[in-house]
Amino acid sequence: AFSDPELQKRTGKANLHIYCDAEGIIWTCNWEQQGIYELIPFCTVVKGYSANPREKNSLSSGLISTIIPGPQGKVWMGTADGINIFDPVTETFDVLREKDLPGLKGTAIIPICIDTLKHKAWVNAGSQKTPREYFNMSMYEMDLQTRRCKRIIFFDGPKQIDSFSVPPTLVRSYKG
Repeated sequence: AFSDPELQKRTGKANLHIYCDAEGIIWTCNWEQQGIYELIPFCTVVKGYSANPREKNSLSSGLISTIIPGPQGKVWMGTADGINIFDPVTETFDVLREKDLPGLKGTAIIPICIDTLKHKAWVNAGSQKTPREYFNMSMYEMDLQTRRCKRIIFFDGPKQIDSFSVPPTLVRSYKG
């Protein structure tokens, strides 16, 4: 049990996403855009990381849409301001924005799945200004080595589907 009831209330209030990484660390964020919390099981310490876009190596946005495992033990978070890559060893964030990802269009970049064997990542990108824009993002395949992105276009037979989009929170990897 937490010894600080106010901290316990803040970390549990309005939960949106919970992710447990390979080391057993639990990551959680809430829909009130208050940043992200790191919970270490069997330890009463809760560490919060608040968004501070002006500070280098910090979380760039409190609006976190996805949290997924990344290469080299890092954690990738999709935000309204790009991909925030958290290094749990150094406790720092690197941010990848549209300018860092050739071929990608959008300020909100949401990682969906990463395949380290194929050196590929799949992301949604677009705007998160309105809920309609959030659910109409384009999907991209990213080469992890070059960071070059290629838009994925869906077809129904020979006909291109113009308005097909997949919300990032509904995407799951197939058979791992």
